[in-house]
Amino acid sequence: MKAGTAAAGVLLAEAVIIAVVFALHHETIASLQLVTRYSGRLSLLLFLFIIVLYPGNISLLQNILSTKFLLVFALAHFVHLVELLVYLNAADIFPAPYRLAGGFMAYLIIFVAPWVQYQMDEQRFSSEVFSRFMVVYQIYVWFVFLMTYVGRVAGGLPGGGSADLLHFVLLGFVSAIMVFKLIQIIKRK
Repeated sequence: MKAGTAAAGVLLAEAVIIAVVFALHHETIASLQLVTRYSGRLSLLLFLFIIVLYPGNISLLQNILSTKFLLVFALAHFVHLVELLVYLNAADIFPAPYRLAGGFMAYLIIFVAPWVQYQMDEQRFSSEVFSRFMVVYQIYVWFVFLMTYVGRVAGGLPGGGSADLLHFVLLGFVSAIMVFKLIQIIKRK
């Protein structure tokens, strides 16, 4: 798939999320929260393609998200960030500084990743350097997703909703993905 097509697909999916949520729910703050939540789940889905398929099935990953798969994920997560900031502002919620620091680092690595991938494509970074970067990238971003669902299950997120069954399922799924990834890393060595 071409990067432009994948990016258009991400933007279309985000537009559908917004349209459906606002068509079904009329309370603005609750609607913004739902848009943010479903946008985050879309980002999680895209990230799961990366963590499961890289590097073992890179051609399948490139067919699904394009050769610029890190750029496509960064775009989806940028849209999620904008939606999250709009929701937090509208709901007058200010997250704890430690949560901001962890999230800032995750967004930083997510937004730097397409540049790193471009440098590797242009042979300015070796594939070995890129592979090491991808291990750090995948583990750190996975950890942030994990902590998001740990917070949901523990009920410790202000305005973050309740610890319903879906949050337990997503926490289990995100945890299982890392077990899968660690087995994948061990088998490569």
